[in-house]
Amino acid sequence: MSNLWLAFSFLTTLPLGRMSLERSHLGRSALWFPLAGGMIGVILIAVEAGLGQLLSFPNLVTAILVMAAWAWLTGGLHLDGVADCGDGLLATASAERRLEIMQDPRLGAFGGITLFFFLLLKVSAFYGLEAKPLAIITATVLSRWIIIPIAFIYPSARSHGMAETLHRELVPRVRKVTLIYPIVLIGIGGWPTVVVIAVVAAAAWCMARFAERRIGGMTGDVYGLLIEGTEIVVLLTYLALQR
Repeated sequence: MSNLWLAFSFLTTLPLGRMSLERSHLGRSALWFPLAGGMIGVILIAVEAGLGQLLSFPNLVTAILVMAAWAWLTGGLHLDGVADCGDGLLATASAERRLEIMQDPRLGAFGGITLFFFLLLKVSAFYGLEAKPLAIITATVLSRWIIIPIAFIYPSARSHGMAETLHRELVPRVRKVTLIYPIVLIGIGGWPTVVVIAVVAAAAWCMARFAERRIGGMTGDVYGLLIEGTEIVVLLTYLALQR
């Protein structure tokens, strides 16, 4: 039960209390990461229905407010990772200097531009979607699932921190059991979801490889980038499939 609690505490801002990563088994709690994402998705589906159907807000206003709720439910943690990766991974510098830049709390030009386009893409893709509930639940679950195989394959860029703890503690059993999540998503969404999962796997591998080449491995910021990037890829893929 403590591992489930940690997953929700780590990935959401739901009022469940905070748990220390140093005193907990982050690798074991990864089993519940997609479930925490699913809870975020259920809340967002309710928010979208309330804004669009009950309050009859225009579609664009609804899309923007849903994105705001999406960011709030994660405390902006993953968006902060996007900004830090924009500043660090895109910098012309050594791997060590890039890691230093990513730890700097100040927002640079690359980070601001990257964050702007991520948010613009996310809002635009969500606005154009027809099957919004399916896209939301797939995006929130799949984005928290994809970091599990990535964390198992790729090492941490630092000898400490969340990424190192996750990579060290993640056991093969967790990776195998969590395969149930994409299978359930396929059962819900059918063949379009198979396409979405394939595109997500390719995109996540590209993002992870890029990070490995730039800084030597994963960091907490890179996982934030992976989560946000995966969510956008899911929305864009569903959008392309509905045309």
